[in-house]
Amino acid sequence: SDGRPEYLTISRSVKDLTTVINFLKKKFDSIGIHGTSYGGTVSLLTSSQNKKINAQVIVSSPHTLELFKGRDLKNQIRKNNYFVFRENFRIGKVFFQDLKNYRIFFKRVKKIQAPTLLIHGDNDTHVPLNHSKQIFQTLTCPKNLEVIKGAPHFTTYLKQYDDEMERLSIEWFSKWLKL
Repeated sequence: SDGRPEYLTISRSVKDLTTVINFLKKKFDSIGIHGTSYGGTVSLLTSSQNKKINAQVIVSSPHTLELFKGRDLKNQIRKNNYFVFRENFRIGKVFFQDLKNYRIFFKRVKKIQAPTLLIHGDNDTHVPLNHSKQIFQTLTCPKNLEVIKGAPHFTTYLKQYDDEMERLSIEWFSKWLKL
């Protein structure tokens, strides 16, 4: 979507993904989505309200703000109207205001019908493995949790873990999307 990162919200991201899915569903019978980290959280929330998704793979996705613990969040937002999350990536005040709409995250996750594969590295220092374990326990749809030994949060930078994630994703989509 358009806009600067500090105007990013979960609601806008869910709306954007829903727009893409609605467009694709006009052209394709089966839709699979793959989301990593924040994108995985958006995918979960989108699939909880959009039955057009036939399968999904979610990688290292958070379900709470515990990742911001120990950071000077309130003071930065009060001073700048945004929080510097990683290097030059700003999370704006509007993100945290919008987050209040998602306090019932697990209630929404229970509504997901699309078969869901969760993938998480056991060496993830950004989003602890227990996030995926808790999401897995909440899901009522066909599901699986794959833990990649030694993998950090961003596996795309490390070929050995990326290959494993890619293999697991292709197998999942092949099974549920009948590829």
